[in-house]
Amino acid sequence: MVAVVFALIWPFKPGLDGMTAIALRWLHPFVWLLLALSFLVRIRGASAQGAANVLALLGGITYAGFLGTVIVAASKGTRRR
Repeated sequence: MVAVVFALIWPFKPGLDGMTAIALRWLHPFVWLLLALSFLVRIRGASAQGAANVLALLGGITYAGFLGTVIVAASKGTRRR
């Protein structure tokens, strides 16, 4: 639910540079996609645990990148008030 709200509501002002705008817009929903895929792969059984763990790790790394981008963008005063 959070990813859907975040994907549909633009929480930052337009006019950011290209990569920052893309990161702020799509990294958070992509994190949730990776975590959902991780859970779906994990359901397949013990043989898929490694792939599920890799997907979850990629989700965590992506989330860290997203948070870093949010912090940098907020420090530049680009967040709506």
